Amino acid sequence: MESLKVFLEQAPSYIDLLLRLIFNSTVSFIILHFVYQQYNKKRSFVFNLFIFNLVIFGLSTILTRIELSVGSGFGLFAIFTMMRYRSEQINMKDMAYLLIMIGLGFINSANSKVVSYEEILTLNLVIAGGVYALERTYFTNRKNSQKIKYDKIELLKPKFNHLLKRDLSLRLGKEVLEVKTENVNFIEGYATLKVYYGEDYHLHIHEDGDQIILDHNKEIKRILEERKKEINLPRIADQAS
Repeated sequence: MESLKVFLEQAPSYIDLLLRLIFNSTVSFIILHFVYQQYNKKRSFVFNLFIFNLVIFGLSTILTRIELSVGSGFGLFAIFTMMRYRSEQINMKDMAYLLIMIGLGFINSANSKVVSYEEILTLNLVIAGGVYALERTYFTNRKNSQKIKYDKIELLKPKFNHLLKRDLSLRLGKEVLEVKTENVNFIEGYATLKVYYGEDYHLHIHEDGDQIILDHNKEIKRILEERKKEINLPRIADQAS
């Protein structure tokens, strides 16, 4: 370790920069690929996070060599980040990962005369290990979510909750764990739902899976038919009168 430290201190600036860039990119890739993508299943956002990390690393490296305080530089990064993502629908967990990528880029570009290599390595290990530990312990039974428009509003009644979850699971191919109704449009006949789901739905692997789906569809069809009769009853009574 001591010999590596001596080598880095004596190496030309561009070699030091290259090694820092490789180290920063490696740590960021490990967190994004083996932790974030593994537990959040958002491949598209990985690109944004990784690019942010590289840009922050580059900007911080440049800013440390010009007359600009560290506080001003970090403020510039924060403004740059919020300007882009203020209008986007980004949840708190993704925002936390965004902050981690920005922080890693900032930390790994720090001048070795101010922050030693041992401190930089320790901070990277603590951040990476902490993120992994939190994902493993607090988010093992994780729930992803998405908003959908649902056409069978008759199933929103509490007594049909099991049918609603099964129907959504069959449609999405994911095991639906929880459903929240955000609004219902009775005129156009659809509801906006926020669906929380977990792993893949494996109903089809059972031997009687086809029969379960058939019975499920028959039961839903019966409920829809009953609902139509309920809606048409007042009209028939009015015509008779």
